[in-house]
Amino acid sequence: MLIRFSLENFLSFRERQTLDMLAVRTCKERREENTFPLDGKDALLRTVALYGANASGKSNLFKAMFSCVDFIRTSSFERTATDDIPVIPFLFDTASADMPTIFELEFVVEEVWYKYGFSVTAKRIESEWLYTKTKDSAMLKPKFVRKRDGGEDAIEVHPSFAGADDLIVDKTRENALFLSTCAGLAVTEAIAILKEMSSWSFIMASQNRMSHTARMLAEGRFHEEIVRLINMADPSVDGIDVKREEYDSSRVGADGMPMKRTRYRVMMKHKMGDNEIVRLPFDFLGSLGTQKAFDLAGPIFNALSTGSLVFIDELDSRLHPILTREIIKLFNDSKTNPANAQLVFNTHDTNLLNCKVYSPSRDKKEQLLRRDQVYFVERTGDYASRIYSLVDFHYEDGRQVRNDASFEKEYLAGEYGAIPFIGQFDLCGDVHEQGA
Repeated sequence: MLIRFSLENFLSFRERQTLDMLAVRTCKERREENTFPLDGKDALLRTVALYGANASGKSNLFKAMFSCVDFIRTSSFERTATDDIPVIPFLFDTASADMPTIFELEFVVEEVWYKYGFSVTAKRIESEWLYTKTKDSAMLKPKFVRKRDGGEDAIEVHPSFAGADDLIVDKTRENALFLSTCAGLAVTEAIAILKEMSSWSFIMASQNRMSHTARMLAEGRFHEEIVRLINMADPSVDGIDVKREEYDSSRVGADGMPMKRTRYRVMMKHKMGDNEIVRLPFDFLGSLGTQKAFDLAGPIFNALSTGSLVFIDELDSRLHPILTREIIKLFNDSKTNPANAQLVFNTHDTNLLNCKVYSPSRDKKEQLLRRDQVYFVERTGDYASRIYSLVDFHYEDGRQVRNDASFEKEYLAGEYGAIPFIGQFDLCGDVHEQGA
């Protein structure tokens, strides 16, 4: 479960920015539906939507999150001592190039609250820290703290971080994370943390996740649910057949034989007249919207079943607004999301801001998304991206946004910022003159 993600000096982000999944206590709407308990005091959001103009930094936020988690997973065993660390500092300020990039995560693993972060340059880890607390404690306590001391890499490990001994400290490279190194050398708590992060899914707009969904169908997992979701995009779909095939790749194994690779043949069963069913190859005949729904179906139902976290870049791309809304409702409803999976997505679909659904707990219709579930990303005058939520936004007169405000209308009118600045959109005059 994700609580917060903070970043600084990465791509279009210069100053520290935070995506906060903690439910705001003053937001009373749809608390029972759109949030789930974290401890006796706080709750976490099931979904968060990010809005903003093109090139505002929405996708960069997802890239930052993926870069952070991927480096945690792989830094100790997929890189050598001479490899650069894959970070890109803020691009529009030359002074930032020499400053470290900072990532920090707060998350829950087995009811334990962790706060973990690191500061890096392309050459080395500048600092790293892991703190933790349980439900019964209010204070975060250190597991380890790493910093530069007199130009040397110094790691101070607390005794409670069992198994992280001096041998592991000595084996930790300057360009590798201590947490990742500990997990690779069988420190139980570090393994649990990396296992949690390995369950998080990142679906970027340019990715094709068809094989993920196809593999789940081939394994007999969530067949009915996936078909039902695909049927929303294409009502003619009556079923899906998947055949798993192995073939020789161009790579050769240690035995000198070609290494095997796996592919999946996906056939869609379509309803025709007189109850006839026709099987058609999906990758050739499926619409782009149907293919997008298929790509998303596997990661979505996997997350809902395991209670994991999924990031979807451009959720609404190629999907009908009603289908986008239904996907969000799957995560917001405790009946379809009993394991408390979380969905973070960016979108340009402003219909979601105006969509109302019935709230049983309050016996009335309320906004599909709470004010603390709506975030905006915008670029400032110096081209740096900033993040802020609707619940934290204040009008010019100091007022906060009410829960019954017309979110879509006010957003498109520019009340909240984070929209394109078009100016006078007159690009056709010269064209007409040239064509005359």
